[in-house]
Amino acid sequence: MIPIYQIPISNLKGVGPKSAERLHHLGLHRLWDCLFYLPYTYQDRRSIRPIDTLENEEEVLIEGELGAIRSIRKKTEIHIADLHDATGSIALQFFNFKPTNLFKLPQGTRIQCFGRIKKMQSKYFMAHPKTCVVEEDKSLVTKEWAPIYPSTAGLDARRLQQWIQDAVQQSLNASKLEWLPTEILHEYQLPTLDEALLAIHLKPDPLILKNKNHPCLTRIKLEELLAHLISWRSQTEALQQPRRHAIKNNTAKALADFSTQYPLVAQTLKTLPFELTSGQQRALVDIFMDFSESRVMNRLIQGDVGSGKTWVAVLAAIAIASQGDQVAFMVPTEILARQHAQNIRQILGQLNIQVEVLVGALSKNERRPIEQRIANGQCQLVIGTHALFQEAIEFSQLKLVIVDEQHRFGVAQRTALVAKGPGHVHRLMMTATPIPRTLAQTLYADLDTSIIDTMPLGRVPIQTLALPSDRRDELAHRLKNLCAQNQQVYWVCSLIEQSDSMQQQAVDQIGEWLNENVHEFRIGIIHGRLKSEEKQNIMQDFAAEEISILVATSVIEVGVHAPKATLMVIENAERWGLAQLHQIRGRIGRSNLASYCVLLYETPLSPLAEYRIRLLRSCHDGFKLAEQDLLLRGPGELSGQRQSGFNVFKCVELQNDYHLIHDAQCILDSLDQLLAKAVFDTTTKPIGTRWFHNSVSQAV
Repeated sequence: MIPIYQIPISNLKGVGPKSAERLHHLGLHRLWDCLFYLPYTYQDRRSIRPIDTLENEEEVLIEGELGAIRSIRKKTEIHIADLHDATGSIALQFFNFKPTNLFKLPQGTRIQCFGRIKKMQSKYFMAHPKTCVVEEDKSLVTKEWAPIYPSTAGLDARRLQQWIQDAVQQSLNASKLEWLPTEILHEYQLPTLDEALLAIHLKPDPLILKNKNHPCLTRIKLEELLAHLISWRSQTEALQQPRRHAIKNNTAKALADFSTQYPLVAQTLKTLPFELTSGQQRALVDIFMDFSESRVMNRLIQGDVGSGKTWVAVLAAIAIASQGDQVAFMVPTEILARQHAQNIRQILGQLNIQVEVLVGALSKNERRPIEQRIANGQCQLVIGTHALFQEAIEFSQLKLVIVDEQHRFGVAQRTALVAKGPGHVHRLMMTATPIPRTLAQTLYADLDTSIIDTMPLGRVPIQTLALPSDRRDELAHRLKNLCAQNQQVYWVCSLIEQSDSMQQQAVDQIGEWLNENVHEFRIGIIHGRLKSEEKQNIMQDFAAEEISILVATSVIEVGVHAPKATLMVIENAERWGLAQLHQIRGRIGRSNLASYCVLLYETPLSPLAEYRIRLLRSCHDGFKLAEQDLLLRGPGELSGQRQSGFNVFKCVELQNDYHLIHDAQCILDSLDQLLAKAVFDTTTKPIGTRWFHNSVSQAV
């Protein structure tokens, strides 16, 4: 007997090859898929309404005799059919509609119609209603509220509804679906999975979709969140070999103890021109504890812009390189790769650790000797871009892979780089784009997470101002004063060239304006269309303080370090997301000098844009801003093969439901405790999550 979760959708009565193909387009391949295909609304077709009781904007079911049918030609052709019952009449309207069998029916035919009532000049009409002929023993009347599901071309909504309800009924008849223990359901005041599916599909409560926190919806969403957690856990060794907890007390002592195992790390800590913050120390202790265990490290470092994640990664790299192994440090841009290499070489100059840079812009003659040194093990630290995981690159003893801005690389790319190691390779991911802590626990459930929540000493908070773009000229005097004091300026635009279709300031336009108003200081322009060598030269000149004002696109968003930069001007700030605005703002404020961020915007501002700008002015906590950005813009996809454009969840709406992630974590912890006590039947554990588990496994 085929298990219910493996029965194909084509087994449903009336589903032929063409219908099955259309159902596949909706993601409905098996009966099991129908359980979690949620309706987007419910319609009340339980009773037929007399025509004289109708109200404007109501969705109702009416029944009557078909009257005169006529066509009116205006800009478009309108077909009108009158419908009469004992209480009155109403017009049925069809716009740009080819006559169907409805218009071939004789007058007096009894039909039912369902649709939305519209009122115009004291007359009522129903546009494009669903119809059926009563005499043919068909009816639109339902016993319960009718669930309406998202459909696709060629699929009748009523047939889709019937197929989904049949699939749900067969699944409920086949076996009990609930797998969570009764005590957990009681603790969180949840219905069983069977009860939730019944209430959503077969005996709907119309309040379900109006109340985002309805218990039945909550049960389904928790099912999906639990499935994600279980699926990701199953792909790691976390359940078999749980990690030891990092030392929470006296982190500095723990770091000193670990440093004795890595003398070059201890030597580097003494020569650094700054002291590690408490957050950096905790992250480094977490990493060294991972190194001391038998299992492979798989860790994500989260930290706000400027919190010092890179130096934590460098110290981890020194620890591995000091033992004769190799480290691959992958970053998203060539500019950042070369800048990291320059800064790291200054620190590692006395440590006899060879650093190489491998980027796509290198010629074959430049690449060949670098590739040979990597293959021969003559260099211990390789910093590069996508060029690192190309097939031609071979490592002799790769032991650690560091990925900066990890969300900018796909799963396949990260895996290809890790696969270049001869055995188990430690993985250290970093992101300077803060992610809400609860969201990270789910999207990165296969990673241990370290959070750097402290900033280096001496940093002065950035003051953020907002100005309408017509006051741009007022900035010229401020620019001259700052540049005269040997301070530097970023001016960020979203476009490279002016566009007639987009009312936004472009790099070339702002460059001309600056040359007219601040011509006495050197102005640089950088964007993605420039050749790699050109971009590198401009950034070197800016770092050497030979350029006073740098006009750029978001190419400078990640990793550029210029301590003398104290003013950031962002054009068309109303068009940027909160997280990206915060990321760009983080390029300044990296010294003890007062720094300012000016948000220029076009008027009038929409309420949403005004809210975003107000939030950015009042808040400097990247994690809090990320939570707001999640609510305002949605999550996109922060993991998986594809990196943007769709929600990794099918039923959970993270804009509204991310608070449920904490409940899912707690439930899973409770299940682990029950497993340890042998109270929970492990054979039933996957039953309720197979559908989600399969979809998650494909994504991960």
